[in-house]
Amino acid sequence: MSLNTTAVRIKVTLKDVKPEVTRCLVVPLTLRLDRLHLTLQAAFGWTNSHLFEFLAGEGRRGIPDPDGDFGP
Repeated sequence: MSLNTTAVRIKVTLKDVKPEVTRCLVVPLTLRLDRLHLTLQAAFGWTNSHLFEFLAGEGRRGIPDPDGDFGP
């Protein structure tokens, strides 16, 4: 990230996990969702072994499931 890149602070909390697990990240505002996915994988110590999906309002973005289980 260059010095003139706008960054945002995001807080990510896992749902239905007790105790609560949260990460606060600072990422470039222009970060693509596929790169955000990889950033989250690293932040949580995960191994990138599952498909991902981001939800925002009515919008959904992710990698389609080759078995057809992705989506509504």
